[in-house]
Amino acid sequence: MKSQTIFLTWWCNIACGHCAFRSSPRRERHVIDEGLARRVLDAAARRGAQLACFTGGEVFAFFDTLERLMTHAHGAGMRSEVVTNCFWATSPAAATERLSRLRHAGLANLMVSYDSFHAAQLPGPVVRTAVHAALALDLHVHVRVVRPRSGDPSDEQVITDLALPRDRIGDEGAQIRLVGTDVLLSGAAADTLAPIDVRRSRASALAYVPCDSVIANPTLSPTGELYACCGLGAATDHGPAQVARIGSAAETPAEELYDRMERNLLLNLIHSVGTVTVIDMARGYAGGAPIRNAFSNNCDACGELALNPALRGAVDALLQDLHAGREPQGVEASR
Repeated sequence: MKSQTIFLTWWCNIACGHCAFRSSPRRERHVIDEGLARRVLDAAARRGAQLACFTGGEVFAFFDTLERLMTHAHGAGMRSEVVTNCFWATSPAAATERLSRLRHAGLANLMVSYDSFHAAQLPGPVVRTAVHAALALDLHVHVRVVRPRSGDPSDEQVITDLALPRDRIGDEGAQIRLVGTDVLLSGAAADTLAPIDVRRSRASALAYVPCDSVIANPTLSPTGELYACCGLGAATDHGPAQVARIGSAAETPAEELYDRMERNLLLNLIHSVGTVTVIDMARGYAGGAPIRNAFSNNCDACGELALNPALRGAVDALLQDLHAGREPQGVEASR
């Protein structure tokens, strides 16, 4: 394990058209049980996780809870990352006050979103104000840009709009990272976007592309469900993320759930060769049932696996053969 993500809430003060989690002001204003979150953070630290990531929904809407849990993670030996839409950065002073408190609690990385979806909901200056306050406090900043097929906004536009210092932008280890992500037809995006808005590649282009997140970066949902990856699809305990659902941390000790996660053959395959390759290996078991042959990435493929009953049955049959030591049907086609 590299990290443990805590989803504080599904509630958000805005409703972005692409939101895979369907977070909005219409969701229940519910926050995760603090005691449960603390127990999972402690177990993750014992497992070797060095990063606690706090996300939602909008976590700054529950700032006191966020600060307490971040302080707890810091005490357990983990640094923290927080994901936010920056609505609270109404002035440099307000942004500095909030981030200073979290920096004292162990905050190392601020992850913000800046793209057309967020810009339609919030004024751009709040993101710029938050980013510059973070940089002044020597925090690392990740700017996440969710792009439809058009590719807008470009990195250059983001740099200009947020007035980012170019000499601090780079890859892993740089103070500022631009993290581009293709939009997925999951959650709110499935209601507001069309397939033509989504960039997808043929499965062959994603063959043997491993998922670095699954198993390494599990997530605790607001209702106490533990998932083996950092993303939750449609952000319900019954959505596409069922592929990675491990169990309830309120009912089963986190250590046992982690053991279960690490022994799971499907998750290990996804981690090592990628979901798209697993799907290709399972096609010989599907009896000609329709299965998509183009995906944006492994997350998109996991959505197909979770929501296509015929494919899920084919994968189950594949796993049975693998568990029994039998050569998978049609495996030559996937090699």
